[in-house]
This record gives sequence, C-alpha cells and structure tokens, in this order.
Amino acid sequence: MLNSLSDISKEADLLEEINNIQDDLNRISHVYKQQLQVLHSINPNEKCVRRLCYTVSRHSEEVAVLENEARATYFAVHILLSLAHLLRSNG
Repeated sequence: MLNSLSDISKEADLLEEINNIQDDLNRISHVYKQQLQVLHSINPNEKCVRRLCYTVSRHSEEVAVLENEARATYFAVHILLSLAHLLRSNG
C-alpha cells in the first residue's frame, strides 16, 4: 500500500494542469469583464445590448463556477500530495 501512495507523480502533474486551467479561466473571466464594460459603454438601454449583456454575464457566472471548482480540486490534490509526503516520510 505504501508503494502506491509513494507514486504520486500523476497527482503532481495534475497540480500543474489544474494551475494552467486556472490561468485560462482567469483570462476568460477577464475577457468577459471587458466585454461587459464595452457593452455598457455603448447603450445599455438597447434591447440587443441588454441581451448580449445577459448572455455575457451568464457565461461569466459559469466561468466563476469553474474557477471555484478548479480551486477546490487544486486544494484537494495538494492535500493528497501533502498526505502522501507525510506517509512517505514516516514510512
């Protein structure tokens, strides 16, 4: 059992991949915020602009959910790696 816990290279790779995903989600979120600023500067009372704002806001909220999930996943994998390190150190 200790050998399987000691082989944590896949989890370490996951941390890097999750970090990359977090960076990508952050960029997407930034683009949505910029889009909303531009749309609000045009004429927020026009029906088509309001629809676009709604759509961009909805997508931005979806990205925020994904960002939270990525943070939680990163934290969980980080804890797993810490536990594996402790077991290896004490084993």
